[in-house]
Amino acid sequence: MATKGKRNPSAPSFASSVGGQLYPFPINLTTLEQFFHTQLTEKSGKELLDSLRLDIPESKNSEEFVLSRVGKKLYKAFYLDYTLTEIQFLLIHCIVEYSMCLRTSVD
Repeated sequence: MATKGKRNPSAPSFASSVGGQLYPFPINLTTLEQFFHTQLTEKSGKELLDSLRLDIPESKNSEEFVLSRVGKKLYKAFYLDYTLTEIQFLLIHCIVEYSMCLRTSVD
């Protein structure tokens, strides 16, 4: 179990390409500093996120959930393209699976 303020060494860490720049992902303090070109403390990073978040008391879908956590700017930069790519993958996968299950030929 991760402790507040400490990184879980077993948690995966990736780089996300945004506008040709690589940023640590999942979003952390370093990501925020690089993305907004400013130095932040834990407190000022939390305040920044608080100012960006959309007030969505009950998320109805994953987009609303992420918007309520990181706001539009970070959502568009880090999550929107990823989400669209995943949706495209799932649609293609479903089409392939569907065509494999239903054939009009005998072989």
